[in-house]
Amino acid sequence: MTITGSTPESERSVPHAESVWRTLSEAIDAVPESEREAFLTRLVLLTALDHLDTGDLTALVAEARES
Repeated sequence: MTITGSTPESERSVPHAESVWRTLSEAIDAVPESEREAFLTRLVLLTALDHLDTGDLTALVAEARES
């Protein structure tokens, strides 16, 4: 996966990605299965509001769909 946009290069490292994955995995596991889609939607919206412009978010969504 190629990440572009405003994220600093230091935050795109494998250790950073693994840490984010673990945090996300634990959070998803803590949410009841019937509420996971809503949780992930809220998480993406909060992340986008805090970190991404519309073009970056659109590119990441497309990239995630292709992976």
